[in-house]
Amino acid sequence: MTTNYSILAIPGAWMLSLAPHVFAVVLLSITVPWFDAANPRHCLGELASADKENAKNHAVKLQILRAKAAEANGFENLPVFVGAVLAANFSGVPVETLNTLSAAYLASRVIYNIVYITITNKKYFIIRTMAYSVGAVIAATLYGKAFYAMTAPSKYYLCAKLSLNAR
Repeated sequence: MTTNYSILAIPGAWMLSLAPHVFAVVLLSITVPWFDAANPRHCLGELASADKENAKNHAVKLQILRAKAAEANGFENLPVFVGAVLAANFSGVPVETLNTLSAAYLASRVIYNIVYITITNKKYFIIRTMAYSVGAVIAATLYGKAFYAMTAPSKYYLCAKLSLNAR
């Protein structure tokens, strides 16, 4: 029997959702002289409305805003993934499947975060969309496997039916 690590993917997904925020705050504290760690949300709002000072500061500003957008997307998708993992666990989806799909979801979120924060060219948005889509398909697959596991006849049911037919 393989150890079930899929439940650990839930806090892993939460940490991956939080990681872009940490990146944004660190970048803010390093590059924005008026950053106030006691009131970071206000600073983010000010940053979004700040005029273009120079190309370098503008590029950093956009990177911080993309990091915050990646964070928001992670937290928006977290309940879907959590529900999928829990449904699949409670319905008896095989552990190997749970572990594989959970790890693949985490990998898709790592790629999504990196791509969202670092890619600045609009023509490469498809990479971010693909990483997001992979994660969404994985969550949907977990729900589908949970549904199938709950609605498919159990092994016990099949054995009982076969023994009744043999009489």
